[in-house]
Amino acid sequence: MVCTSLNQGTGIVVRERGVVKWTSRRPFDDCRGRCEVSMKRGGRRKGLKDLEGRKEKGGASGMQREMNAKANTFEDLLAWQQARKLTRAVYQVTASGRLSTDRALCAQLRRASSSIMANVAEGFERGRRTECHQFLSIAKGSCAEVRTFLYVALDAGFLDRASFDQLLGLALSTSRTIARLRSAVAKQRAARRKSAPFPLFLPPLQVPSPLVPSSLYLRMSSIQITRCVCQRMPFATLLPLAREQGWTLDEIMRETGCGDQCGLCRPYLQEMLRTGQTEFHQVLWE
Repeated sequence: MVCTSLNQGTGIVVRERGVVKWTSRRPFDDCRGRCEVSMKRGGRRKGLKDLEGRKEKGGASGMQREMNAKANTFEDLLAWQQARKLTRAVYQVTASGRLSTDRALCAQLRRASSSIMANVAEGFERGRRTECHQFLSIAKGSCAEVRTFLYVALDAGFLDRASFDQLLGLALSTSRTIARLRSAVAKQRAARRKSAPFPLFLPPLQVPSPLVPSSLYLRMSSIQITRCVCQRMPFATLLPLAREQGWTLDEIMRETGCGDQCGLCRPYLQEMLRTGQTEFHQVLWE
């Protein structure tokens, strides 16, 4: 990589293997040797990093630099700090004076102001840009709610003009800061979606196989019932005994116990007494 003058000392141009990497219209002498990149080990990386750092520093906006700072906790966010000032001022105003007599209005003001802090913090701690954008929108809505209740307090005569202007200014400043932060989050989310890899070849569409006519019919099977399951007494043995004694269904249940426990064989016992049949076939549908 070499650094040469551009237009006889009016600027600089950085080339690497004949390809222009970066240019600047600043005088060549102003770089103070930073663009002189030696071919020694590590010299190339250091010079390029310095040039890129100067370029990013000059072109980034204030909010973008704040987002690039990557706050470690939600307390580092300027939006949360301003929301804290607003909440503190709201609690001080509602603690005394004529406004403190209206408990419902005081509770609404306190709840709305503290909601701004809570939603900014929760959106940051969620760790996802989509959820952060959502909670910042809720926090901005809470700012509008605070301003609305301030107008209510002013119209009702609970606030003087000086206190109203102070609180309204804090609410507007907090709302603008949250709006800028939300816009920065939205830009980062859009850039991430744009740079997300997309498969060049989609997997083949899986078309279900055509219906087989035989699969439209229900399969069925049957079982043969020849005895009482609970007492293990065959119907062929029970039928002559019942006819000899002249038993009814209730007497069979009382004397032998068949059909008295689970009750599954009662219909078959009744059919046995009526027809004399001792084998039954039950069809099962699947």
